[in-house]
Amino acid sequence: MSQVELPSGLRSPDEQGLPLFLEPVAAGFPSPAGDYIECRLDLNEHLVQHPSATFFVRVSGMLFKKGVRMQGKRQLDRIDQNILSALQQSARITNQELAAEVGLSPSSCLSRVRKLEEDGCLGPYLGVVNLDRLCRYITCIAMVTLEHHRQQDFRTFETFVGSLSEVVQCDTVSGGCDFVLRIVCADMERYHIVNERLLNSGANVVNIKTHVVMTENKKFAGYPLEELLS
Repeated sequence: MSQVELPSGLRSPDEQGLPLFLEPVAAGFPSPAGDYIECRLDLNEHLVQHPSATFFVRVSGMLFKKGVRMQGKRQLDRIDQNILSALQQSARITNQELAAEVGLSPSSCLSRVRKLEEDGCLGPYLGVVNLDRLCRYITCIAMVTLEHHRQQDFRTFETFVGSLSEVVQCDTVSGGCDFVLRIVCADMERYHIVNERLLNSGANVVNIKTHVVMTENKKFAGYPLEELLS
């Protein structure tokens, strides 16, 4: 581990002006997305930066880029949490009904909702389509492995996946594969076409392991905010 010079414009957030020393949280950084290196503050360690990464570090919960303080985690009070919980259960609730539910005046409630939206804590608003009432379809979980862990291959795959409408969710993961995809197709024939396109995405895909969803026993219905924010 070696100490590197801070890039021009980056300043230590320490009020006493102590040198800023950081260590990556996990091996393999920068992340395939290439957006930032997540670090933890440790005054006994050195600042480590992957040579191919743009200089981003997370310090004490705040994100810094070339000395500019970026937005960190938003602190929510109980009323904000109740607003989010109510809206993720029913986004079409009227402001009047929401205000009554969380114990605010309509104007105060609307102000809080708009502030949550402006801060990126809420939105966009989506309608949940019930495919069971509309058509026949299959849902497949595809576990994708790339041959190399080159940043360019990850970016190529992420960009390609973004162009496939049948891929409704894509997550970069640790473990035995690199990506987990949720794919919704009209039938298995169409899935085979999507699978073939993934193999020829130009990202050096070497393996795709597919699981066909038989029954959705529990659909996503919102985050457990009370447990996560407590």
